[in-house]
Amino acid sequence: MSNQKIIYIKIFYTNGSSRKYNINTIFRAPKKHVQIIMMYLNEKDGLGRSKRLSSSGNDYYWFKDGKFGTSFNDINKVPENSILFYGEWTTEKNYEKILSIAMEDYSG
Repeated sequence: MSNQKIIYIKIFYTNGSSRKYNINTIFRAPKKHVQIIMMYLNEKDGLGRSKRLSSSGNDYYWFKDGKFGTSFNDINKVPENSILFYGEWTTEKNYEKILSIAMEDYSG
């Protein structure tokens, strides 16, 4: 990552809903039932869309001081005073449906 910065975060939940936040409002996001976190960056791709990073399949996702991280199954690896989100197991069929929606979403 060069000078890439996260400008928006979109969280996709188990029930198929999603919500968009920026780095200053992410603390308001529901913290449970997370399937995918999509981060939209300040850089553009060849089609003029925001470049994106995604994360899924983790038990814990965290944001702190504009930085993002994950931990598969150890909450002790999450930095103190982070904004913490909890992943949730779902069926393969449901996950594939949510993933398809997330990968098609460039609305950042």
